[in-house]
Amino acid sequence: GILPWEIFVLAALAFKRASGLRVTTELWLSVGRKNGKTRLAATVGMLLLVADLEKYAEIYVCSTAKEQSRICWRDAKRIVGDSTELAAYVKRWAGELHVESTDSKMQALASEERSFLGVRASGIIADEVGVWENRDAWDAIVQSTVSKSQPLTLAITTAPQHRQTFAFEKLS
Repeated sequence: GILPWEIFVLAALAFKRASGLRVTTELWLSVGRKNGKTRLAATVGMLLLVADLEKYAEIYVCSTAKEQSRICWRDAKRIVGDSTELAAYVKRWAGELHVESTDSKMQALASEERSFLGVRASGIIADEVGVWENRDAWDAIVQSTVSKSQPLTLAITTAPQHRQTFAFEKLS
């Protein structure tokens, strides 16, 4: 089942202004290992992909390494596979979840491939930001949201490994 802290996170992300735009546009979540943060992040990604009904939405699960970003993306893919309703609405392609009616997609990206350049993100799931060595990749992906009316960035991590990381400063 869903835990109280997860309900709190989802509720914080659900609040909208009178204009209909979300109140929270950036959320940092530091939770110990094996407490469900990746599955929760995949759920948030699916909500952005499906429930926002945004045309041409681009949701990215980002990390410094492709395999790390694919963990959360695979969880989202499994969420689709476990639901007949979602499976009818969201197409599961090799490296992309795609919603035809809004021409929206969810993909895994990694800074090691320099793939943060040229994207127009509506939603970002930044995975394990506690080990991102510097903020260059962070700045590149977050700046890609400037053309979107209600972007959401969800940064998830266990405790930052080193005090020198920019994530440590954000979470302190």
